[in-house]
Amino acid sequence: ATYTGNTTNSLTVSGITAAGTYYYRNAVTDAGAGCNDPFSVPATYTVRPQTTVSTAANGTICTGGSFAMPVTVTNGVSVTHQWQYATAAAGPYASVVAGTPAGATYTGNTTTSLTVSGITAAGTYYYRDAVTDAGNNCNDPFSGPTTLAVRAQPTVTAPTNTSMCVTSGTASFSAPTSNG
Repeated sequence: ATYTGNTTNSLTVSGITAAGTYYYRNAVTDAGAGCNDPFSVPATYTVRPQTTVSTAANGTICTGGSFAMPVTVTNGVSVTHQWQYATAAAGPYASVVAGTPAGATYTGNTTTSLTVSGITAAGTYYYRDAVTDAGNNCNDPFSGPTTLAVRAQPTVTAPTNTSMCVTSGTASFSAPTSNG
């Protein structure tokens, strides 16, 4: 730790890296004969680990589907959340907004769990939680990017009707599928 002003009535403490609770008090020495040498009431200085946030699991849905992305925050004092969206894992990221990507609706965009629903465009999208910690000198972490792959709904083509004479034997039908 580094101390500034330790021989004055104002002490500045910096550089403590070990979490814990520390107590400081001011001792006054009076050189006069018969004078008391009082101590101040202790000041409490609490150092805690920096805030961290987990990364939600990746997922795959079909267009119009829903997907929830829960995260866990550790060591936060007074934290807020803002979920963000990007079209590339490296960003740039912006706060989630209904309709981006096309058809998207969001619930929980300022909580520890974002749910995205209704995306109408197949593609790969990226989400992260931007955490703000109101504690003094606390970092403001981001979750790692969560990848959401959105696939087109599977389709099936109706088979072609076939007619044949009873004596000819076997008929074959096919119903091609795509996007499934």
